[in-house]
Amino acid sequence: MLLASDIIEDSFVPNIWITVQPDDQIIITSGKSEMGQGVWTSLPMIIAEEMDADWSKVKIQQGIATKETAGRYGTGGSRSVRGSWAILRRAGATAREMLLTAAARKWNVEKSECTVENSIVSHPETSKRMTFGE
Repeated sequence: MLLASDIIEDSFVPNIWITVQPDDQIIITSGKSEMGQGVWTSLPMIIAEEMDADWSKVKIQQGIATKETAGRYGTGGSRSVRGSWAILRRAGATAREMLLTAAARKWNVEKSECTVENSIVSHPETSKRMTFGE
């Protein structure tokens, strides 16, 4: 299990659920506890799928309740995936769009010309590539 102290300074943190570190590790903060239902696999997988992230670089950590996460923590009734699915999809999709936008601005190209696959943003026309951690 990861600890808050494992997060590298200068990481990209688009929202309370996702941290992309400069070493390309993606840390998903879970508001749900793993109690044998597989939520520590399925919940980060929802985010990783939306981000088009390299699953081998995805890690999970237990979140700590804060004012920003109020009402998002708690586990019970086998509702973790069903109850978190939509918000985690949006979180992953938002992070992906932010990474696409950053790459397009850096390269001075249209975002619509960029692609994402396995944690790498690419601009096929110019052969430019950038990992999520960059």
